[in-house]
Amino acid sequence: MRSRISTAFPAGPDGAGLPVVDRNAGTIEAVANDPAGVKLKLVGVVGALGGRSIVNEISIPVVEPVSAFASKTRGYSSAGQGQLSAFMDLDYWLTPDDVSFVGIEWQEPGGEQATLANNMANVRTWAVQNNRLDLIQHGGTPNTWWQIRKEHQGRRNWIEQTDVVGNIFGIDCGPGTFTWTISWAYRVKNPQGASKVFKRDVVHRLTATVNGQRGQATIEKMGASHTELYAVPALVPPPALRAAAPAPALVPPPALRAAAPALGAPIAPPAPRGVPPALPPLPRARQALPVRRGP
Repeated sequence: MRSRISTAFPAGPDGAGLPVVDRNAGTIEAVANDPAGVKLKLVGVVGALGGRSIVNEISIPVVEPVSAFASKTRGYSSAGQGQLSAFMDLDYWLTPDDVSFVGIEWQEPGGEQATLANNMANVRTWAVQNNRLDLIQHGGTPNTWWQIRKEHQGRRNWIEQTDVVGNIFGIDCGPGTFTWTISWAYRVKNPQGASKVFKRDVVHRLTATVNGQRGQATIEKMGASHTELYAVPALVPPPALRAAAPAPALVPPPALRAAAPALGAPIAPPAPRGVPPALPPLPRARQALPVRRGP
């Protein structure tokens, strides 16, 4: 891109070292070269010196935004029953902060595909089954350009928006990691310029960990983070496995185990129903022997 602006300017006061014939004989030319920067060319025509032109050029480099400072305004969870979630709201200030960026607009174009690790691969399966591929592709703000305010909360170059950062997934997606690596872009506001990416390493990451029946979801972006806890239900085998599992052997309580006969001892068969058990025979009474008496 190349543009030129010319305006008349007084070549200098009388007695400043150069005699001036026409105070409106000079021009300022601004030549914008992308990416070289902006060059100011001062051209003065001094008639008293034989109509010679005196040219002075000053080059001013264009300083682009490099990154941003992020501040978390709140953290929260949007999870329902059987879900894991972590969210935070972020404010951004473009850097470097010794340069004013009020003349540009900022955008997070979106379109990046997620990288899924461990159980987070279940996100892809669920998204395909339910036609929710937007859960895998970063949405961004492709149709919106955000303005830059000169100052906010004592910092320069505040982006006039709140970035809502987070995800909601089923608890079967933990443990695992869900990552977007995002690009940022800017454009000149007036006259409107073309979009230019200036940062390609903005990492949005949700990490889920599980410790027994206690889960933890942590969201991270631009150096800010927030953690939320979630419950992990006890594992229950599916019906097919439950039906195939053998029934557990019944173990009598200790008192019954102590009263049970020793292993290998004969056990009498139970008596038929309605028939009382046979009683053992009574011992025979001793018969009195005759006693012989003498004649």
